Amino acid sequence: MSCRPLRLVHAADFHLERPLHGLSEVPEQLRERFIDAPYRAAERVFDTALAEEADFILLSGDLLAPQSAGPRGLVFLDGQFQRLAERDIAVFWAAGRVDADDQMPPGITFPDNVRRFPQGEAQDFLHDRDGEAVARIIGAGYQRGSKVAVGDFRPDPTGLFTLAVAYGQVTPAALKQQRVHYLALGGRHDRFTCSASPQGAHFPGTPQGRCPDESGPHGCTVVTVDESGRPRTRFAPTDAVRWVNERVVFEAHEPLDKIGDHLVQRMQEIRQRSGEIDLVVCWSITAAGADHNRAAAAKSLLQRLRDGFKNHSPLAWSASLTIEPPDHRLAPREHNESILAELLRLVDQHRGDEQTIDLSEVLPDRHSGSALASAARMDDAEQRRHLLREVALLGSELLRPHSEANAESEETQA
Repeated sequence: MSCRPLRLVHAADFHLERPLHGLSEVPEQLRERFIDAPYRAAERVFDTALAEEADFILLSGDLLAPQSAGPRGLVFLDGQFQRLAERDIAVFWAAGRVDADDQMPPGITFPDNVRRFPQGEAQDFLHDRDGEAVARIIGAGYQRGSKVAVGDFRPDPTGLFTLAVAYGQVTPAALKQQRVHYLALGGRHDRFTCSASPQGAHFPGTPQGRCPDESGPHGCTVVTVDESGRPRTRFAPTDAVRWVNERVVFEAHEPLDKIGDHLVQRMQEIRQRSGEIDLVVCWSITAAGADHNRAAAAKSLLQRLRDGFKNHSPLAWSASLTIEPPDHRLAPREHNESILAELLRLVDQHRGDEQTIDLSEVLPDRHSGSALASAARMDDAEQRRHLLREVALLGSELLRPHSEANAESEETQA
């Protein structure tokens, strides 16, 4: 297939109504940034479309919940759409759960360059350049109770490059029905490609992480299409505040001051590689010899990091710091028939099988199919590792015999 080269930006899940959250305390200098971060990140999405001289932008849902965001959110979007209109950049918007038609204020209008797809019904537009059609864009807004109907998105009969825009999850079976050249999806906050070739199906993720669970860079996706009609994606960071989950392991016994020196150096490295962006860092430290005084040591190290970087710009704020014992302290011990030994053996067994840990089975029936039940399924490898380690750590603290704990404490002090 021969086609005209294209460049577009794909973004979703702005959630302008949701400020950053997840901290027990927020310093004064971060509070306003937490509120403004979703807007600053979304503005950078539109900056990217302008800088890339995109033909159009695809928005696949959950830009804002109008009632929660208030007038500021709608006025902001209108202003950004106007910026694109001045450069003749079209907007194709398939609404999600929170920005569906039935959630919008009556009579709301957007600039003429904005095309919103109807709820639950596929509609298509031809996009032209200099009077010649260069792409067909098909989309449907989110309809409650329905899934993305990939089979309803049919490629252009003349071979014109065809994209589809939708909100929601798709099953592997549904992806096999995909015929369009690029499927722009929304509805998950992490960047994820379901299918890369020959047809692409992609979630760009949210432009701004909201909490420690949404760590790392966030942004939008720049899609380029060459003469052969092959789409290629490129990540464009847009986040205004970045969450960092930093794990540091000390294999040998180290004095607290030396551990602190290493963490300060590590923070400097994080700042250097992150560039001009505010950082919120959650530290997880594994250190030998800290069993009996982990809370006090963690508090001391956290305060040192906060004091050392409180006047830096961009901001580097250490939100939390936990200290864990080395893995060998949590390993099951042979020929030990205690409750703790049995717990550690079970944990070790789950570490090896790599299967999904499904805690939803122990929830009451009223939570079946709820968001809580979904969160109780641990299918991510890092999430499973962290959960199993926390189980072993808590079990060791609660079930370890006093004599053994006292012996380890004396060994550490010595």
